[in-house]
Parts: sequence; structure tokens; C-alpha cells
Amino acid sequence: MERYVDGFVIPLPMDKVDDYKRIADNAGVIWKEHGALEYWECLGTTSTSRTWPDGGRGNEMNTASEREFEGVPAHLRALLRHFADLRDGTHGDGAVSRADKERLFSAAVDFLAPYVRQALGEMNEALLSATGTIAGGAIIRSAAGDVTATWTLSWPEQSRAGIPPITLEAFFGHGFHHPHLRGATVGVWPLNVFSTADAAAELPTLRAIAAADLHNLVFQRDYRIVPAITGS
Repeated sequence: MERYVDGFVIPLPMDKVDDYKRIADNAGVIWKEHGALEYWECLGTTSTSRTWPDGGRGNEMNTASEREFEGVPAHLRALLRHFADLRDGTHGDGAVSRADKERLFSAAVDFLAPYVRQALGEMNEALLSATGTIAGGAIIRSAAGDVTATWTLSWPEQSRAGIPPITLEAFFGHGFHHPHLRGATVGVWPLNVFSTADAAAELPTLRAIAAADLHNLVFQRDYRIVPAITGS
């Protein structure tokens, strides 16, 4: 008998994709035991449809391709990825479940950490006369299920004024589709970081958040909280 293809189209809610993948993995083994030469899975959305062969290593479903973002400036790539997440109902490498998205969030925090400390360190040296202290970075889960990693830059004048420190925070709200970045007084930016290169591309954003925070904190008190201005 010549080769032929059997194909099936199944409507599937996006929140059931992980369940389907488990079934599909088992089905692929069974089909091959009964003579199938190849087994493919395809996942489409209302706007796009893409396919990936399993290559003999099981089935892998992703919904965003880096080819979409070739030639896009680095500082806009994260924004496009963020919008693609909303379009495809996934995050990063095709994550759909909360557990998989939190795995990516944890990795993003590790990638971001040195660049967060660089942005805060620059501000400490240039504007706070190296009197500040950078702290934080651990991932914390709230009772509601939010996960956050917060870095702060505090200094004596800010503490005496009773205002928040300069803050850079990665957060993934329990009801959110994907994570974001924010400061103590400003927000919100997309957080789509999956590599060291992605994290490095976020350095201008981190600097902007920190600078905006200090600007807003000055207006909560006055310019005298900035040592570089007072000479203290």
C-alpha cells in the first residue's frame, strides 16, 4: 500500500492544551506501534496556524516563532512577544499552565538580576553619592498566589523622609496571563525575558523605571533627598 495521511481537526479550549498534550504523547506511541511512520501535532489559533513534527522525540507544541521578530529593535521585541502571547494564548516557549509560566518567570528573574543591580548601582553612584544599599531579588509568593521578585535601592535621605525606596519589581499576578515589570511609583512594562540577551535588552527599560521612580519620589518630598544635588 502506498503511503497516505490521516488528519483530524479537534476544537480545543486553550486552557485544556496541557491535557491534550498528555493524551497526544500516548497516542503517538500507539499509532507507531500499529504501523504509522510519522506522527505530527499541529496547534492553531484564530489568527495563525503552525506545525511542528515530533522528529521521533515526542510532540512539542509552540505558538510563537522568533521569525516573527527578526529585524525588530531589541527594545520592542519584548513588546511584540507580549502581544503574541495574548494572540496565541501562551507564554514564552508555548507555556499554557500556570506552573509552566511560573517556571519561565523564575528563570527570567535569574536572567534579569545582574542587569537590575547594574541599573540601580549606576543610580546609586551618580545620584546618591554611593550612599545607597541595594537589596532583594528573592521570589516571594503571596497568599493570593501572586509571585514577585523585588529589588530596592534605599539611602539615608529617603529613609528619613519616610518614602519608598527606588524599586524594580518583576511580578506575575495570580490572575495575569503573563508577568510584568514595575517600580514603586510607575508601571507597567511587559516582562518577556527568556535568555541573557533578552535581559540585557531590558537594561534601558530598567534604567527608565528607576529614573522615573526617583523623579516621582522627589515630588513626594523635594530635591533634598538627592545627595548629588545637596552635596551631602
